[in-house]
Amino acid sequence: MELSKKTTILFSPHMHERLSEIAQHKRTSLGELVRYACEKEYGLVSNERRLDAVRRLGGMTLEMLP
Repeated sequence: MELSKKTTILFSPHMHERLSEIAQHKRTSLGELVRYACEKEYGLVSNERRLDAVRRLGGMTLEMLP
């Protein structure tokens, strides 16, 4: 994904600390954590992620019930 736009977001100290802890736990950056949350909340999914989801769905098998 090409990153070419910059936005400044102000968080409260508590929220910044908590988000930083979550990012560290997930071994990602705070920026990536926020981008992922935006994608999940607002459906801003890249074509790459859509194709990846289709590939994963295509690889699934369904168990037939009797």
